[in-house]
Amino acid sequence: MCSAAQRTWGSIDSEIFVGLDISKTATGYAALWRNGSVAEWGAFVPKAKLKLDVLGAGEFFEGEMEGLRGRLGDANYSISCEDFLRAFSGGASSQNTIFTIGQTNGIVRYLAKRIFQPPAGVKPFHVTAVRSFFSIDLRGHRN
Repeated sequence: MCSAAQRTWGSIDSEIFVGLDISKTATGYAALWRNGSVAEWGAFVPKAKLKLDVLGAGEFFEGEMEGLRGRLGDANYSISCEDFLRAFSGGASSQNTIFTIGQTNGIVRYLAKRIFQPPAGVKPFHVTAVRSFFSIDLRGHRN
């Protein structure tokens, strides 16, 4: 959650970078202030027994992202989503899984653009490059 100081600092003159890691069961996110400090991080996870189709998942993620946007406040947002096709380049996933994640990825990217209104749109990134840039291992620890 944002502290009062961050919320005050998060005026329209500030910039927040939001990264989204989308899967068919959850979407992880991290929101960073321009100086690199963490504004908020977590995951949007539907209740375990709630089996959503792609449109139901879209409605769920819409509510969660609107809540995040409300907590972060007014700012100039830069949004990035993991490039989902690169994650499956090894061929270990079924076509159904790839299509479902592709559909969910498209819906979440559309919602992120509509809710956060980033000037440059929603940019894809490769998660391995981000981990390397920040020297983060697979468990989220800095090297």
